[in-house]
Amino acid sequence: MLTRVHRDGYPWAQALLAAVLLAEGGAALTVRAASAACTGWRAEAERAFAGGDVATLRDLADRALADPSCDPTVRPGFGKLVAQTVERQALDGLAQGQPLEVFEKDLAASLRYADSWRPRAWLGDLERGRGRFQEAVGHYQKALTLLQDPAATPDPPPADVIERLWKRAEQSRLLAGTYVTLPSPRPPAAPPAMAPPAMAPPSPSAVALSMAAKPAAASPMAAKPAAASPMAAKPAAEGIRGYTPPKVVLPIEFRFDAVEFTPKGRAAVEDLLASLKAEGLPSIALIGHTDHQGGAEYNRVLSRRRAEAVRDYLKAHGYTGAIRAEGRGMDEPLVVDEPGRLTAAQINQLQRRVELVR
Repeated sequence: MLTRVHRDGYPWAQALLAAVLLAEGGAALTVRAASAACTGWRAEAERAFAGGDVATLRDLADRALADPSCDPTVRPGFGKLVAQTVERQALDGLAQGQPLEVFEKDLAASLRYADSWRPRAWLGDLERGRGRFQEAVGHYQKALTLLQDPAATPDPPPADVIERLWKRAEQSRLLAGTYVTLPSPRPPAAPPAMAPPAMAPPSPSAVALSMAAKPAAASPMAAKPAAASPMAAKPAAEGIRGYTPPKVVLPIEFRFDAVEFTPKGRAAVEDLLASLKAEGLPSIALIGHTDHQGGAEYNRVLSRRRAEAVRDYLKAHGYTGAIRAEGRGMDEPLVVDEPGRLTAAQINQLQRRVELVR
């Protein structure tokens, strides 16, 4: 399993290092002393953050959540300190050659306090490496949703990192045993929080901080108003923060050597229908593909019939846009991410697909 920060398997870590090196002056991770209940905790939180004391930060976050007299706009700040510290420690550990599994428990626990795209991507990588594709795509999809939301991710990573995450989510969805229902729109966020003072910069070893805030910018610890609900999770979505996929791989499965949907395939095409109706696209193309087994002409016909089956379902259930259905057979194989970690059967499963092109 690829578990080193310099290895290609964890581009999320590489993006974080690049972002921190570009940041100025360290982290503006803050907690405002807005009420008597929280006033005495600020200095303790600063010391715990500077020292990487996750246990103390968790205790403070739990106390803030449980204490009704603590300002509700301040509470999220304590939780974000927990998440940022865990993320920072994971980056330091990866840079030193430690396996990502060492940090899995803390990364998973940090989601209770603050959700962030990078821990989600890391957890998705771990599940994917174990062949638990349904769990992996849940994490990847959540990461993409967080990336699409400017309130949750004010400073997105480079487009090539988002592209890699998108493709891992797509391929994990194809390999999952059942269809993974896409997330519902995000609920409204908490009211805007304070404009807080900056804490002391972390030590040089803390070059692990997630997208460290620049001094002139708003602190990443401050809660921000929710943006419009992102369509990033939807299969027909246009793209995410600088990355627009040229095509969307759909996890629409068919019965062997047939054009009837499997239960997973039916769930996927139903979700596609809902997404297309919501977006109101005037026209789309559906491109069918097969694996390399069988004759070339036979597979081209089968892939076209499967694309037509998706087209016919969409038309019969209310999509009014124009649909072009084509079959490419095995002529355009999918470029598989890290094929050495998959079996031949899994690679063939990835090749049997329908793609949506706008």
